[in-house]
Amino acid sequence: MQGQLDEMRAEQRPWVHNKEMPKITKFIYLPDGSISVVMMIDMENVGHTPAQDASGRIIIKIGIFAADDNLRNDICARAEWQDVGGNRGVTIFPNASTQEGLFDKINKDDITVEKMGTFFAAYIVGCIAYRFAEGTAYHHTPFICILVSKEPVGIPLQRLEFTADEFVCLRQPLAAFRRYLAAVARCLLAHGCRDRAHPAAGKLFPSRAWVCCPAIPDFS
Repeated sequence: MQGQLDEMRAEQRPWVHNKEMPKITKFIYLPDGSISVVMMIDMENVGHTPAQDASGRIIIKIGIFAADDNLRNDICARAEWQDVGGNRGVTIFPNASTQEGLFDKINKDDITVEKMGTFFAAYIVGCIAYRFAEGTAYHHTPFICILVSKEPVGIPLQRLEFTADEFVCLRQPLAAFRRYLAAVARCLLAHGCRDRAHPAAGKLFPSRAWVCCPAIPDFS
């Protein structure tokens, strides 16, 4: 009986996801040497009831990092925001979608060959939080993508002005991404080149850092 009730609830609940990966709207080089990244995400409710307090958040990671439950919990907790007036996210009705702006910053110290390799790439770790009804627990849709330039942008940066359409965020399934990072760690340890390689290069953007780890699999 309980199983039937749970199944009925699942059929009637809201389901919010990102229709596609976030799109870059601004990529601004700041006076302090950091980069401000502004993105737009399209949150869609494909369920049968309204999703309440829906909101998204992102953080930008550079280099090798732990794509684990702690990271997931951190970014999803940030998505459960409220302003000083107690206002939260938006309501998304069934078969409807809404856009939300997301932003974070890449620190100057992370824009180096040691951390990025010789081509620009950064990981966008994000989460959409929403509730079935006011006062109920939050549900989460985490996502991860790799932010890359459509044309090679060398590191160190050779110019300081960019347009948003020069960059794209490529989807990376979280489970596959974890396997990828594990393969990177094993390879770097085996070849003794941990301090010179960076997974953002990979097959998409080969660089001198991959001379000692040429056989890293891609994310898929």
